[in-house]
Amino acid sequence: GVWSEPLPRCGVITCTSPNIQNGDVAEGQRAVYHPGANVTFQCRPGYVLWGSHEAKCQPNGRWAPAIPTCEPGEHRHTGGLERGC
Repeated sequence: GVWSEPLPRCGVITCTSPNIQNGDVAEGQRAVYHPGANVTFQCRPGYVLWGSHEAKCQPNGRWAPAIPTCEPGEHRHTGGLERGC
């Protein structure tokens, strides 16, 4: 038999650097992200996080859950549960 083109190649799978506009990687910052690497995100002052504050590099080279976004706004902490009947 004859191999068809292109020939398969082996390589190391990594995830791209998890850039978040108007935010930062709070924990887990590194030069290369291999599958299993975890990161935690935080937004800059004046922005609110939409999505998960954590993500994990998957074996397919993608982040899961998806990288969140930081939208303009202020986080409002109510200080506890509201009373009700």
